[in-house]
Amino acid sequence: MTSRREPRIDNLERRIAAIISRVVGSAIDAAEDDLENLDIDSLRRLEILALLEKEFVVTLTEDVVADFQSISRLSRIIRQARASERGAQEQKKHIPSTTH
Repeated sequence: MTSRREPRIDNLERRIAAIISRVVGSAIDAAEDDLENLDIDSLRRLEILALLEKEFVVTLTEDVVADFQSISRLSRIIRQARASERGAQEQKKHIPSTTH
């Protein structure tokens, strides 16, 4: 007997799925591997993008809309944006002030 392993879903992916579900008006499984099958129009994609930015306090580019393939891909993009923004904030802390 072969056992099929469920993909590991983390809290970030569940939160992304909840946002997408709210916008499209139907339940989306956090393990959804192919968001392209949902046929989400560009206006809804932009709405999702804005909600993701607000929820996760990140800045995402419109390129994310084009890369709207899966929840796991969106979670990687958000993690990268968070790390990048944290790095930029840390760097600002270490730059000496030029004002007197």
